Amino acid sequence: MLSNLEIYRRAATGEICSEKDYDLKRFVPAVRSLVRKYGVEYDPETPVPSDDNLADRVWEAGRELILQVGVYCVDTERIIRFEPIELDQAIAQAPREVVVGFGQFARRIPVRRPESSIAPFFSLGACGGPVSSDEVFMSLTQAYAELPYADAVASPAMTHVDGLQIVAGSPLEIEGCIRTVLMTREATRRAHRFGLGIANTVATGVRSQGHIAGNAVAAHPCDLMEVGHTADLKTDFDGMSKIAYMQRQGRTILGGTGVVIGGYAGGPAGAAISLCAYHFFAILVQRASIVHPYVSHFRFQTAANRDVIWTTSLAIQASTRHSNVPILQSGVYSAGPATGISLYEEAAMAASCVAAGGSVEVGPTASATRSDYLSPMEPLFAAEVGRSVVGMSRKDVNVLVRKMLDQYEPRLEAPPLGLRYQECFDMESRQPRAETLEHYRTARAALREMGLEFRDPPYYG
Repeated sequence: MLSNLEIYRRAATGEICSEKDYDLKRFVPAVRSLVRKYGVEYDPETPVPSDDNLADRVWEAGRELILQVGVYCVDTERIIRFEPIELDQAIAQAPREVVVGFGQFARRIPVRRPESSIAPFFSLGACGGPVSSDEVFMSLTQAYAELPYADAVASPAMTHVDGLQIVAGSPLEIEGCIRTVLMTREATRRAHRFGLGIANTVATGVRSQGHIAGNAVAAHPCDLMEVGHTADLKTDFDGMSKIAYMQRQGRTILGGTGVVIGGYAGGPAGAAISLCAYHFFAILVQRASIVHPYVSHFRFQTAANRDVIWTTSLAIQASTRHSNVPILQSGVYSAGPATGISLYEEAAMAASCVAAGGSVEVGPTASATRSDYLSPMEPLFAAEVGRSVVGMSRKDVNVLVRKMLDQYEPRLEAPPLGLRYQECFDMESRQPRAETLEHYRTARAALREMGLEFRDPPYYG
């Protein structure tokens, strides 16, 4: 497989192109042409598709897309190009079944296929959702680590250090990044699960120096470091700096790959093709051992919109049918905690992902835009549903997801904000208050009526 230095060399010597021309004259026309060429059509009545031929066509279209347009480096304004054999080598030589965590809490992220009976990996937590104080951070993260189905914890993002607001690129960012890892590890110790892996070691970080500092000072070699990107199919020196550090340390990279429905990729069909192209991007450019796809919508701030579920499910099916690199899906959700709607949103995402062959990282609620609007209830419920659909057919999961969509889809235009963690949970005991517990019981009962057989008894109450 191509080396990291070779990727940098191509970023420094590739074809010169303005970013505007790359977007509008290369990327957009290529996606539109490939949607037509491969006959990819979005079907809103099938949010969880089960057409293997369609998945294979989307995979081939994604492969052709990255070959046609390459990857754009925004710092050099040059295009990184690849040959077909280099894509094939990347898939063949990529890591498989990564281990996260250490000791008795070491967990493997498995390679799964659509409708696999292999249990998925669950990363449960705030996934970068913001919190207002160290006290909220510690209580909330300990509550995540205590969830019995957590194979790793995804920590919140700090917004302040000792009352001072964190500013990107400042010394406070360095301090915040280091504290984020130290407090997350302390939270796992308090939960009596000290070896539990951290899926996003430096959730507070924006710039590369913060990520590097947090990992160098406080992270364990078996924690993951997420490396993001600049949409669409773009990279920059800041991200490449994180990669260079992690490669030298022999650390595991979680390659964040996101696409926007309604952006340059167009509608769901083009977005699914782009997400498959990102699979190659993650392995070759980000040097990822786990691909971390997430899809946004230009209108709805949720990973559980019908369009988004179809796009993500189809792209994951396409990738898991053709690659042995494990997939850990993520996303944000529009409704806040203690609304009921947030439970259905995260459950629909988890069910569609597991049926497609992926593993699940449960993301933040309330669109991750307000501090403390997070709770352990949503990740727990998503894991309970995800565990219960293992081995189910995609057609059966499609029926279940459609029923869940009926519960919340009409309210995505104006989703309820809900309650802050300290309002819906008792921070000392980390137990849900009565209203929050009632939403949980109601949602479990509703899914049983929809035909889902829970494999686990209720964790709360």
